[in-house]
Amino acid sequence: SHSNASPIEPLVIGITYNDRELLYDRINKRVDIMLDMGLEKEARQYRERMVENGAGQAIGHKELYPYFDNAITKSQAVENLKTSTRRYAKRQITWFSRRTDTINLEYGNDMLSRVLEIIKNTER
Repeated sequence: SHSNASPIEPLVIGITYNDRELLYDRINKRVDIMLDMGLEKEARQYRERMVENGAGQAIGHKELYPYFDNAITKSQAVENLKTSTRRYAKRQITWFSRRTDTINLEYGNDMLSRVLEIIKNTER
């Protein structure tokens, strides 16, 4: 055996959404909840403290900055935030689907019991 081989074999379970409309609907609702919980205020405060070092470019902040500058409307900023979040989710799905060590599980009811079943049936 290799001396640098890890004694731990991770079990990677990815959640997939064959129904992209469901995924995008959930993302849109989550963005609305984040806004209700004060995302705009958080982004404004962060931007005030931000130094020009590339910080603050995380999804959720940078999409709101043009709105703060009165370059676009709030609804346009929210739509841009939802779009970039959906694109990010698509990149994540693509990344996980290319991994050979990932068990991809379709989102749905009973996720926990399905994951536990996979763990139980995975011989180590």
